[in-house]
Amino acid sequence: MRTSDQTDKIIPAYITANHGVGAVKKTSSNPHFRSKYADLETVVDACADALHKNGLAVWQSINEGQLVTRLYHTSGQWMEGYTPLIIAKNDMQGLGSAYTYARRYGLMAILGIAQED
Repeated sequence: MRTSDQTDKIIPAYITANHGVGAVKKTSSNPHFRSKYADLETVVDACADALHKNGLAVWQSINEGQLVTRLYHTSGQWMEGYTPLIIAKNDMQGLGSAYTYARRYGLMAILGIAQED
C-alpha cells in the first residue's frame, strides 16, 4: 500500500467511514463452486454512503497488469493498493471477469471490509 505524503485528514475520515460501512451480504451464487458471494454492486452499495459522508471516493484503473484502487479524500490526500489481474481466458470475457473480480476484492481490501452470510 502507498499513501500521499500527508495522511492527517484521510486516516480519521477512513476510520469513521469504515465504521459506517453496511453489511456486505453474499447475495449472488456461483453454481460452478456451489457457493455464495457478494457481487461488485453489493460491495459498492454497502460502502457508498459511508464514503460520501466522510469526503472519500474510490478510483480504480488498470496499470501494468494490476488493478490500482485509490481512496481519495477531499483534502487531496490518498492511499492506494494493488490487486494482480489473473486472466483465466485469453479473451475480452476473461479480462472483464478478472477486472470485475479485482475491483470487488480491491475495494474490500482498501476499506478493510469482508463479506458475511
